[in-house]
Amino acid sequence: MNIKKSLLVQASMLVLGLLYSLYMNQQLPDRVPTHWNINNQPDAWGPKSTVLYLGLAILLLGPLMTVAIPKLSPKNFGGETFGETFATVMLLVQGMFLAIHFVILRSAGGGMDNIGNVMMAVIFAFFAFFGNLMGRIKRNFYMGVRTPWTLASERVWLATHRRAGRLWFFGGIGGVLFSLLPIPMYVPIAALVLMSLAPVVDSYLLSRRLEPDGTPQ
Repeated sequence: MNIKKSLLVQASMLVLGLLYSLYMNQQLPDRVPTHWNINNQPDAWGPKSTVLYLGLAILLLGPLMTVAIPKLSPKNFGGETFGETFATVMLLVQGMFLAIHFVILRSAGGGMDNIGNVMMAVIFAFFAFFGNLMGRIKRNFYMGVRTPWTLASERVWLATHRRAGRLWFFGGIGGVLFSLLPIPMYVPIAALVLMSLAPVVDSYLLSRRLEPDGTPQ
């Protein structure tokens, strides 16, 4: 998928989010929950416009980042060296934003009692899809495992992303199933934190093994 097709689908997702907001505008009371605690209980309230339009504002970020990242990045570090993968990843980001928008609106309307679990399932699903693409991402400053060791060495970048891709793909699938079980929310949250931090540590260890003298090759 190229950038133009990605932007077109992202724009369609934005329109879909707008249509769902207009529909839910008739269903929601004037004051709705705007935040939920770790036990899936609402602990903050506000006007329905907060949940109706905040998600739409976030959905605008997807297309804006898709256009801005290549323009703001140094040459060969903005996604142009892996254009199709970059376009696909940005589409996945937009899909995650749209799913979160739907979940929040449905929960605000009282149609979902386990918003935290569903939200975690959405994030884990994103990790699974993203993990499947990790090995195709070239060095850049915005996407992937960006540590001093991966940015300094092409070998460390490639090795880190191959290993992180497998971890995130299988961990993401397991996390989706795990999140929907009747378990405390801190369990999938802890798993997500570990999945996020493991590649950072791994990049350092790979650097020590692949670049023992500290000189990138």
